[in-house]
Amino acid sequence: MHKPWSVPGLISGKNPPSAAAGEPPDPPLIPPDPPDPASSLSPHNFPSLSDSKTAPRSASAIRKGSYRSTVNTDKALAPQTATGSVNLDNTTMATSTAPLPTIPQPSLVEKIRRTENKTLRRFAPTTISSSGRPRVVIPDVVFKKGAEIHKDFIICYFNGRAPPFSQIQSVFNHMWGKEKRLEIHNNPLTHSALVRIPSDYLRQKILEKSIWYVGDSMFHTAQWSSIHSKSTPPLKAIKIWAHITGIPLDLRHEDGYSLIAGLIGEPKETDDFTKNLVSLTLSNVKIEVDLSQPLPAVVEFE
Repeated sequence: MHKPWSVPGLISGKNPPSAAAGEPPDPPLIPPDPPDPASSLSPHNFPSLSDSKTAPRSASAIRKGSYRSTVNTDKALAPQTATGSVNLDNTTMATSTAPLPTIPQPSLVEKIRRTENKTLRRFAPTTISSSGRPRVVIPDVVFKKGAEIHKDFIICYFNGRAPPFSQIQSVFNHMWGKEKRLEIHNNPLTHSALVRIPSDYLRQKILEKSIWYVGDSMFHTAQWSSIHSKSTPPLKAIKIWAHITGIPLDLRHEDGYSLIAGLIGEPKETDDFTKNLVSLTLSNVKIEVDLSQPLPAVVEFE
């Protein structure tokens, strides 16, 4: 019976070529011996290229192996042991990238406080007064030095009972500190608070306005001085807005407003509503009035 897949002249495993005349036949094919596991050249230690292509290592294994070969070249070139195991635990610990604990940096104020001198020393001897009390004469230069150091402070005097300190601190930081913490010292006995304003421009604006509010509690400001630090000065004058009617059109300018407002108090300023002639019957002017004198209801001019 002729096999359809047997092609004449085709050589295969089942159709080997015939030996020529006078030549010995080819020896039969013998399969190779199985690999010896105890040998140093065992496939367990040296896998074939086909095995590495079919089963690639993971990204972590490649990363660890490359780090091992670059860090310790001698171990990478040394012959492997018979078991063929690689200790990756130590490699993992060596390549750990855990973030180091951050040390908080001190602020500028803390650095200044650390560097400034805190030592004290005796400047003058102590004498005994006629009443038997220790007495010392302090030079004027010492008072001037303290006044220069604390010139950034302003005093806020509350009319009556002051609000809680937490409320004072929150409002002051919002109004004057631009959400930054100001240096505030509260004095409940005198219903006042001492606030440091480093900016000369902002401090001047605060003192010019004079009247401020924390909630419903009104207070007035003053530049710190040794006199103000001892007692609360009385509030003698206050700036208010006056609404005046009946000013003729030919007086509706800066000079006319100043003359009319001077009949009530000390003229300070006007607003855009009055300057732009939004209303021909009402004018607004800010004046500083004396609280010891009554305010007139009607004024006259000619």
